[in-house]
Amino acid sequence: MAASKRGDSGLAGLINAVGFVLAAVLVVNALLVLLNVSTDVEVVQLIGNLSEWLTLWWPGLIPTDNETLQVLVDHGVAALFWVVVAAILARAFG
Repeated sequence: MAASKRGDSGLAGLINAVGFVLAAVLVVNALLVLLNVSTDVEVVQLIGNLSEWLTLWWPGLIPTDNETLQVLVDHGVAALFWVVVAAILARAFG
């Protein structure tokens, strides 16, 4: 039987997948804002509400004058945060 490598477990993969999904929600919302998609659609509202929760304390941390750029910066930093946290947790528990 071959020895498994560290971080090769299913739990590590699951943690990384969850981090990727959380970051993807933030990126999708940033794209929806960038493309000026109407918020009347329920799916867009759901993604917007999820992304508000997922940005945690990041909104306004790096201030910009442009509202669209502010959303991109806030969501980009938060997405990076979730990917890094997931990687650290996957390494620790995987």
